[in-house]
Amino acid sequence: MFQDAFPEADLHFFSNIYHDWSREKGIFLTRKSFESLPPGGRIVVHEMLFGEDKTGPFATAAFNINMLVWSVDGEQYSGRELSGMLADAGFRSIETKPAFGYYSVVTAIKPAAADG
Repeated sequence: MFQDAFPEADLHFFSNIYHDWSREKGIFLTRKSFESLPPGGRIVVHEMLFGEDKTGPFATAAFNINMLVWSVDGEQYSGRELSGMLADAGFRSIETKPAFGYYSVVTAIKPAAADG
């Protein structure tokens, strides 16, 4: 995913991917996705999210400790942090919604060129 081109698609779904990598690699994947998707294409990021103050919920904080033990670069993000990565890459209509259990999805759309 860091070297090969993404296949042609209308949607990119990243499930439990961003927390494995540094913020810089997350930004790289987000920009690569934006550049690969057609106008109107959608990105979906599925993760356990921290609250905005990054002190919980407990399950996310506990998983974040696990990331510190076995991963050099990984960390859990808040919905605001992931939304910021998407916005900085050019995505619009960004939404964060609860999924199942401790998970949420952050979704966004690549605007048409005129929508900028």
